[in-house]
Amino acid sequence: MHVALSVVWESSDYVCAERLQLNLVWLAGHLERQGELTITPELMAKLGTISISTISRILARLQQHQPRLPRREPQEANLARRQVPTQIIPWNETQSGHFEVGLVHHAGASSEGLYSHKLQMVDVATGWSERVAVLGCSWRVVADGFGRILRRLPFAVHEVHSDNGSEFLNTTCNLRLPCASGGR
Repeated sequence: MHVALSVVWESSDYVCAERLQLNLVWLAGHLERQGELTITPELMAKLGTISISTISRILARLQQHQPRLPRREPQEANLARRQVPTQIIPWNETQSGHFEVGLVHHAGASSEGLYSHKLQMVDVATGWSERVAVLGCSWRVVADGFGRILRRLPFAVHEVHSDNGSEFLNTTCNLRLPCASGGR
């Protein structure tokens, strides 16, 4: 049990017991499939029922063998977001072409691996909605999805308000949308 917890804890960058317990079974299974861990059915059953307090006690006795992964400073992480003006599109907007944009994942019970997403654009004035399926959520597949949607729209785009995910706001992505601005 201690060895399995240690391996899973290290692979998850030494998260707290509460987060570790939530992800313990699927992460242990993933590490076993990758050859990083050997788990018997009995051990897997114990990992599925272990309490947060028991995990905390075991982790207190274990030591981190490596320092935590380096974290980006908030200023660095938010650099792209700070460069995008943010506002809310007024609910009573009458001109078409003002879009709210979002990405919805369709992974089922687990977000492990590659799975499809739905990129959706909704015009605030008309309610016109366009959607495309994309595989994954990188900025490249999102940019490709935007291109497919833009070719289908019956009117010009004046502004786009996305959520603040890195698939929309990052230093690499440049969708070249007219008057694009970030979301809420």
